[in-house]
Amino acid sequence: MNWSTIWEKCDEDLDADPVSVTRGILRYLDLEPPPGRRIHGRTWRLADDLSSQWVERYRRESRSDN
Repeated sequence: MNWSTIWEKCDEDLDADPVSVTRGILRYLDLEPPPGRRIHGRTWRLADDLSSQWVERYRRESRSDN
């Protein structure tokens, strides 16, 4: 399996399960995280007022493009 094949698979699954994908990449590279080191996702869904403003702006601008 070459890197581009692995990345395509990772790209599809990364959002759904970043921890498992990271572990898979480390296994492929024959690497192990240091003992006691926890793998965790560092992203989270933004659902605040700023996010709402961006959604509204996107909808407004996409309507004006048509």
